[in-house]
Amino acid sequence: MKNTFLEDIQLFIKKWGIYIGIIADILGILGLIFGQIIVWYVLFPFGIIIILLRLWGIWHQGPRVKQAILSGQPIPDAKIYTDRQRNCAKWSFIFLPILTLGTLAWMICKAVQPQPQISTPTPESTATTKPTPTFTIPPNLASTLTPSPTPTDNISIEPTEINKPSSANVCSFSNGPLTVGMIDLGPNYLYVDIFTRLQDIGLMPTWISPIATYQELSIYDVVYLPSGWAIREPELERYPNIFKSYVNKGGGLLVEQANSDTRLSPSFLPFPITYLHDEWDREDWPLVVIDSSHILTRGIDPVDLPSPMDCAEMDDSYFTMVSGGKTRCTSLAITSYGDGRILLSMGNASPSMENRGYPMISDEVLCRMFGWLAKEYDH
Repeated sequence: MKNTFLEDIQLFIKKWGIYIGIIADILGILGLIFGQIIVWYVLFPFGIIIILLRLWGIWHQGPRVKQAILSGQPIPDAKIYTDRQRNCAKWSFIFLPILTLGTLAWMICKAVQPQPQISTPTPESTATTKPTPTFTIPPNLASTLTPSPTPTDNISIEPTEINKPSSANVCSFSNGPLTVGMIDLGPNYLYVDIFTRLQDIGLMPTWISPIATYQELSIYDVVYLPSGWAIREPELERYPNIFKSYVNKGGGLLVEQANSDTRLSPSFLPFPITYLHDEWDREDWPLVVIDSSHILTRGIDPVDLPSPMDCAEMDDSYFTMVSGGKTRCTSLAITSYGDGRILLSMGNASPSMENRGYPMISDEVLCRMFGWLAKEYDH
């Protein structure tokens, strides 16, 4: 007589359940190691449940079966158990408690690990309804950012000059040179020349850790995640509320392209966004300027604006200023959050981009981007 669908599923789980459970747990652990928490939360409990169900079924087949499994002897009157399945069941009884207890111990250690102090956003930003972006800016807050920025510990890149604007001083602002906290992306970062370029145009950059505290971020006019920040995404996601608090209390956040081969949905940004890929389409030129009256685009040649080197799906809270001519991928978007501002640039500010045949963001556009984030411009 032909088996029903449910009977087929039962036979499949009976034969392969332990293998599936162990593979799911291993994949879940790998997800945890590489920062893909959602993979851990889905696959690890699934694997544990499958293994437990299968072992429960084996264990309730009588004392002779249990003794045979644990001793490695043939199972009496068994019709479906092969030697390989029996050995797998035996080792699962040993593997499962060790795996579960070890993982719980690791999670407890992570839970009690001291975390940097996080400034809690004001009630407006934690409301259940999504904050409505606005570009009406409160009085200039630059006067409150008077402390001189100091480098954080454990910075892997050591620039020869820090906090010394160049005599070229392309960026000239009423409150003096802007201080920029530039997230350190590691000793092998390809676009370290961005730091020197910021100095050359009159800004005051300092390398800061991707897990800097709110107090460390708050002394800068602008915090800058340069192109390629996806390589430090696990660290950036460790304390995402720090970046939100910084912006909510008046800071400016500049986020360039993630430059990732996989989809990324960072939680350190206040509104949903998913970076899809880092493919660049030359047919996106000329770029489409959606708002030519804004200080970021007014009187600017589109070739000088950031190009869509990444494509992203983003919430309507982000206002797209510039997009690709063919793909319509956003290349420049802005929003406000609390008292602060956020600018998303899908381009790359490295001077080396021009040598590689890519259009380069002009000095004037860079100055306007940082100036707008620091509220040097009301609009």
